[in-house]
Amino acid sequence: MVAALLLAHPSLAEDDDEVRQSVARIASIQGQASFNRGDDPDNWQEATVNFPMTLGDRVYTGRDGRMELETTGAWIFLSAETELAALDFREDTRQLSLAIGTASFRIRVLDEGEIFEVATPNVSLTFRRPGYYRIDVDEAGNTRASIFRGAALAVAGGGQVDLEAGDAISVDGLENPQYDIATAAGPDSWDRWVEGRSRKSRDSISLRYANAGIVGLEDLDDEGRWEEIPDYGWVWGPPVTASGWEPYRDGRWVWQDPWGWTWLSSERWGWAPYHYGSWVTWNDRWFWVPVARSAGPVRYAPARVVFTGGGAGFVGWFPIGPRDTFSPWWHRRGADVPRAAYLNRSHVTLVDRETFVVGGAVSRHLVRDAAVLRDIATAPLLRGPLPVLPMRSSLRVALPVPGVSIVRPPRIVEARAVVTRLAPPPAPPLFQAKVGLIRENGGLPVGRMAAERLVHEGSRNPRPLVEVRPAVPDIGKVSLTPRREADRLQRVRPATAPEGRVLATRDRPVSLTTRDHLPGAKPDVRVQERKERTTSEGGPAPRVIETRPPDRTKEPAPTPRIEVSPPDRRPDLRAQERKERTTNEGGPAPRVIETRPPDVPQERRD
Repeated sequence: MVAALLLAHPSLAEDDDEVRQSVARIASIQGQASFNRGDDPDNWQEATVNFPMTLGDRVYTGRDGRMELETTGAWIFLSAETELAALDFREDTRQLSLAIGTASFRIRVLDEGEIFEVATPNVSLTFRRPGYYRIDVDEAGNTRASIFRGAALAVAGGGQVDLEAGDAISVDGLENPQYDIATAAGPDSWDRWVEGRSRKSRDSISLRYANAGIVGLEDLDDEGRWEEIPDYGWVWGPPVTASGWEPYRDGRWVWQDPWGWTWLSSERWGWAPYHYGSWVTWNDRWFWVPVARSAGPVRYAPARVVFTGGGAGFVGWFPIGPRDTFSPWWHRRGADVPRAAYLNRSHVTLVDRETFVVGGAVSRHLVRDAAVLRDIATAPLLRGPLPVLPMRSSLRVALPVPGVSIVRPPRIVEARAVVTRLAPPPAPPLFQAKVGLIRENGGLPVGRMAAERLVHEGSRNPRPLVEVRPAVPDIGKVSLTPRREADRLQRVRPATAPEGRVLATRDRPVSLTTRDHLPGAKPDVRVQERKERTTSEGGPAPRVIETRPPDRTKEPAPTPRIEVSPPDRRPDLRAQERKERTTNEGGPAPRVIETRPPDVPQERRD
């Protein structure tokens, strides 16, 4: 049965080359906010810091709520009563929908060919360059977008309008949209709050020591310290004083496809050190070893651990070391590495299987029985899929707290259609539709292509996460009109798709990766395939466009155009390699840099 199923779903065990799905972490929350998983859409839960948002997920902020999301090369800031959904979240495509509210986007890096699109109820906005952008959607679905820095493309009613720095576009009406372009207004209290939060990441001390592609580095400035130690150079020590502290203990495990078991840290700083890099002990203290600044693009991992146990009712794990071979459990097979090769093999954290599966707090359920620990110490290490199956409780975003009310968007907002330029993928299958497949394949997560197959098998007419109204209903026909006649010839032109991308149409509201292999489906051929990037953390750097964030500390004078300064192309390579250091304990004392947290508004710490 298993063999037959694997043959029927050849893409089920997708490796890093095929997953290519990304996440945005919840970096901070103020006030009330909620989270809605794509594979559990009927269940709005309390949002929590450090939870990863990916394809199919939604977030919503309450009347007093604010939220900050961080993804590779970009920060997203949500004001009160704002609903944001991830229509697509691949490495080369960030497609979000903003049904209502205010969202600001600070884009630091865009890969060559990458798409960053935000769909609102009446217009699609694509960010064309790094910069700073703000989008406001009112209760009627009308949109105002301000381009403070960068460049964007607004598409609606079959037409597209180019926007440059200093422009603000207002789009009114859902069926026959009209637009008006004015000068972007000066910053208000929301923009000043965003600037304060942006300054924290822009001026991060940790960027001196770690790869800039690592998400969450700015949190390491607030707590802990950087030290230079023998053999490993600059490493970061967490702010812990309790004896016996070890990584991957203060938190819990949750299930999230296409990666499967994912570590959710309860420590405020617990994103970068648990999803990138490795860990070592030195002088009886734990230190996080980041990916080097000079390395190529880095890739998110649900956790950087090696699993052991899996039998006799227990599950154990230990942190990966700098020179260890990492064996992802979302692959069908893992690397066969001798047990002795793992640096941290003796530091196993162990819990009972039930605690692991239901997402219980690890620190409260540690197994300390000496006999059990001895057995685990000699147990084989697990390679490939972890043979521990998820349950509905494995999907919990936050542990339930009695008396806490969950905010959710109004029903009319949840059901509101959005205008997209590109055809998004279908909504992910429900957990109950996936769990049988996970069981039959021994704990292998459901990857993107397998998920699309499940959706197609359940319906011959797959639908996207939210209802989509195509920005280009009829090719070549433009119904988008300017309020001022002077803008007609200068601004509007027929909308087109980027090379190799698929426009959303009435007949094709979704784009299927597996369209060529689904029965009865039309081919979905791209004009030009993107060149493959390496999956190792030390691979070649992508071609990027970088820009410095705007200086918003002073209110800008209103002008119809703002010239964009050339991108900052400072090299990210060290001039000389650090000389080898001795490893004996009698070596020189470590150099230490104490960091002091910046002055930022109070935020809730989950």
